[in-house]
Amino acid sequence: MIFMKQRNGFVSNSSSSSYVIALRKVNTPCSHCGRKDLDLLDMISEAYNYNDDNRVRYRGHDVLTSDYFLNLSTEEQNKIREHIKNSDETWELADISISYHNNALRAVFDNLVASKNMIVLVGDDD
Repeated sequence: MIFMKQRNGFVSNSSSSSYVIALRKVNTPCSHCGRKDLDLLDMISEAYNYNDDNRVRYRGHDVLTSDYFLNLSTEEQNKIREHIKNSDETWELADISISYHNNALRAVFDNLVASKNMIVLVGDDD
């Protein structure tokens, strides 16, 4: 007889990081060249086709019903609720995961944070 350990509750995938982010929806073209920033959520969705460690699980207020959200501490949940309460419609919430091995997505992620076009509300690699 083989006995297997059963896990209950949230189990993290060790090959990716999970986040709840607020992403600025306004993507104004550069006045000089007309180029827009890359859309991180579209990039993650496209990367999912090649590696399911990259995923947009929930967008918008649906984040509040996600398993990831429900397993956060009360303090982390309140931080997300506070952002919703104090932000305008130019911000979109998303519950995402990004593979540790996808350097391109991680670079875009880091650049969006640095440019203040994205806020990491909660991340499991803080």
